[in-house]
Amino acid sequence: MEDWAAQAAGTGIRPLIVWFRDDLRLADHPALEHARRSGLPLICVYVLQPAQEGMRGLGGAASWWLHGALQALDQDLRACGGELLLLAGSAPDVLGQLASQVDAAGLVWNRRYGQAERAVDAGIKQQLRAEGRLASSHAGSVLHEPWTLRPDGAPPYQVFSAYWRACLRAGEPALPLPAPADLRFASLQGLSLASRRRLAELDLLPQTPDWAGGLRAHWVPGEAAAWRQLQHFVEEGLRGYAEGRDFPGQAHCSRLSPYLRYGHLSPRQIWHAMSAAALQHRLPGQDVDKFLAELG
Repeated sequence: MEDWAAQAAGTGIRPLIVWFRDDLRLADHPALEHARRSGLPLICVYVLQPAQEGMRGLGGAASWWLHGALQALDQDLRACGGELLLLAGSAPDVLGQLASQVDAAGLVWNRRYGQAERAVDAGIKQQLRAEGRLASSHAGSVLHEPWTLRPDGAPPYQVFSAYWRACLRAGEPALPLPAPADLRFASLQGLSLASRRRLAELDLLPQTPDWAGGLRAHWVPGEAAAWRQLQHFVEEGLRGYAEGRDFPGQAHCSRLSPYLRYGHLSPRQIWHAMSAAALQHRLPGQDVDKFLAELG
């Protein structure tokens, strides 16, 4: 961290870009924390990309959720004095254009693990470094990174039970990072990019017919809503989870899946919340253990 921060300090007051993807939150966001420690002004950006080979596209419900998630993240950033810059297009192209226009010191992001996603990220990192910019990726969406759970050269795990035993042997994941309290932002006033969009222009919501009434009635995207749901599950649904999870009509479904999908909560946050709840509420060990295995 210190070496990277020293490099960043050497770039003067040039801005640093934080690229949000499936991690639409402020707390326990290693890339954002890394950027904060650089002391440079930040540009927080989300890129809506066209469908790409090897990557799963967005369905209608996922698009509806993404609209609310981006809106919530923008509100959270504005409460800190910044905003979320929305771009549309090929990530290497639009991020390269942004970095060039603002003469960015570099770009930081949390890692993705699909083969196609890793290829895109590696290409962007190579491109930025060739331009003399900093590029840094971080672990923000897993309990343990895949290569830390097996000896060098060992084949990947083929069954969950062996993988999960390795996770447990690795010990508790690192403590989650708090939400940053002193973010410094670069001004976006006057920034002109052909790829820049307002949220409504991303066209993520259904129009005619508007079929999303049921979603709006039962779900609220965003980091704050995710924490409310986690607290509700701990207090109302976790006791009896080991057996009750098999019966959808009961109250033991956590309803945390979409919050994990878009990174409103990190796995590390949920892990430690469960561990604390087990002690505070004296929950049966089998319920907590089963839920943590499902999280794994």
